[in-house]
Amino acid sequence: MEVPRSKIWYLVFGNSSNEEPWRIDPAGTYPLGISVAGFSILNFAAADPQRLRDLADRAFRAVTDGGVELPVSAEFDLADAAQAHRLMESRTSTGKLLLRV
Repeated sequence: MEVPRSKIWYLVFGNSSNEEPWRIDPAGTYPLGISVAGFSILNFAAADPQRLRDLADRAFRAVTDGGVELPVSAEFDLADAAQAHRLMESRTSTGKLLLRV
């Protein structure tokens, strides 16, 4: 298996679908020279709230400046907000749900 020279990042967050969480076999990472790390944002917020604010500011700027794509999987008129909530509660949606005002 050829490993690309560039870094590959996987970001996994949220698991409202109740599906089995994403897992990786550590033995499969060693030959590739890759590692997996994780953290708790709640612990991060408690330990260094100012740093979290700074990171959040940078992230929101990246979104508003157009540097991040946020996939929208469904759009609803505001009058159909209950339908959007039912879709979220079904835990079958992926991406963002958009309410049009």
